[in-house]
Amino acid sequence: MIWHDKQLVFIHIPKCGGTSINAVKNYDYSGKVYRVKNKDHVYKTWHGGMQFLHERYVGRNQDIQVVHNMHATYDQYAFTLRGYDYISQVRNPYTRFASAWKHLRSMDLVTTEFEQWAPSAIDAISHGEWAATLDKPNIYINYLMYSPQFDGSLLFKPQWHWVREDVEIHKLEEKTIWKRLGIEEARFNVSNEKYKVTWNQEILDLIYKFYEKDFRQFGYSKQFSI
Repeated sequence: MIWHDKQLVFIHIPKCGGTSINAVKNYDYSGKVYRVKNKDHVYKTWHGGMQFLHERYVGRNQDIQVVHNMHATYDQYAFTLRGYDYISQVRNPYTRFASAWKHLRSMDLVTTEFEQWAPSAIDAISHGEWAATLDKPNIYINYLMYSPQFDGSLLFKPQWHWVREDVEIHKLEEKTIWKRLGIEEARFNVSNEKYKVTWNQEILDLIYKFYEKDFRQFGYSKQFSI
């Protein structure tokens, strides 16, 4: 999300609450701000905002891929938006990983319970084979047919990948980003609560090992209350 009047860019790391921010503040063709009330609307307004940015900035020789990428990294944004301030929100790697599972469950891409799914999923992503986390990869192919930009691997990519040292970092758990952006707090795209996460020490250890740089860089504790 981009505030051109403030020269501010929000870097949307997947499963870190960015959809709620997009839902509350989004640009239409005239640059107005409006609230999104439901899931269908948020995608319509997001695509409308992307089209607005495309029409406005691609004509100025901006990079099309950057403008259209909802989860663009700092490096991608900075290539075209020089002189802007950058802000992002991160999340405890344990709960972010669980949220990714809930997301895939809600899309019917995964049917396995968390406790059985997590160890094999971490092994798969550790070897760069994120699609092996899916129980129904054929459904993923169907998603790609109408939404070719849907990249499920981003759900598992470590958060440090999106940011650099000059990005202002806020934590999802602390809820400080709302005041910083000057917008009303909201919760949108909340992972389906009917999917219960069951933790054990093996899963916690595997998550910590894979996301250790996230834990250290963003100040999250290895300890987690099961």
